[in-house]
Amino acid sequence: MAFLLERTLEFKLIVDHIHITVCNLKEAEKFYDNLLPYLGYDLNLKEYTKIPEHEYESIEYHHKIISIGLINSRSQFSNEQIHRRRPGSLHHLAFFAESNDEVDYLYDKIKSVGAQIVSSPRFYPEYCPDYYAFFFKDPEGIKFEIVYYDKSRYFE
Repeated sequence: MAFLLERTLEFKLIVDHIHITVCNLKEAEKFYDNLLPYLGYDLNLKEYTKIPEHEYESIEYHHKIISIGLINSRSQFSNEQIHRRRPGSLHHLAFFAESNDEVDYLYDKIKSVGAQIVSSPRFYPEYCPDYYAFFFKDPEGIKFEIVYYDKSRYFE
């Protein structure tokens, strides 16, 4: 029993994929096709799924670390507004950069794809002393972050 408990405690989960429901799948695809290559995604690995009987359509962008899927909304929700503070909603999704310079580089690139910039790169000492990030939104208002901090200072 102790062996099983020890093996369970050693198990390390990582996020494999995240799916985001969008209002307009075709418009979202245009934006993400421009955005995701800057974040290391290969558009050749993009995958489409359609299940008409469930009113389900998706576009999935695969990456060895985490895949991102865009899912169409169901017709009964077509008039609802996206709001990240609504219970059950994605507040924001953060991507980890390798340095402050990479945060700055990605800021320039992401501005060029038409993202709505929420805040330009700066330090956020309220999170930790070296937390350097910027925030942006996609055309539907879904919030993202590009961040760097020295994880070795906080985690082993």
